[in-house]
Amino acid sequence: MSSDDLKDREKSLLGKVSLRIHPKDDMYVPVEGGTTHYLSVGLSAIRCIESIIEKTGKEEFIPSILDFPCGYGRVSRFLKVKFLNAQITAAEIDPEMVNFCKREFSAQAFISNENINKLNFTKKI
Repeated sequence: MSSDDLKDREKSLLGKVSLRIHPKDDMYVPVEGGTTHYLSVGLSAIRCIESIIEKTGKEEFIPSILDFPCGYGRVSRFLKVKFLNAQITAAEIDPEMVNFCKREFSAQAFISNENINKLNFTKKI
């Protein structure tokens, strides 16, 4: 939060994201940068999304966002606070991951399939 590399709007986002990390989230490694690295990846995803929105000139309302694969929500936590009015959908092959995102980030949740040809987003949980 005190980094000079962060813009004020990014600091604001960081102040709002959930810091609850699932115990099985192997993207969080306490000894290798820990929370700082974990959150910087989510923030990087938001920067990429903002860049695309800016380049396309389509800064209108975004009604829905698919986070696929969502894992345990390293990016979902940022999507929830950045796009307040969007319906976030979390999809993943692991039901535990999807259920965490559903509970923690109020996401719609879908169990995915390892075979992309068998994806079926009508199977909500």
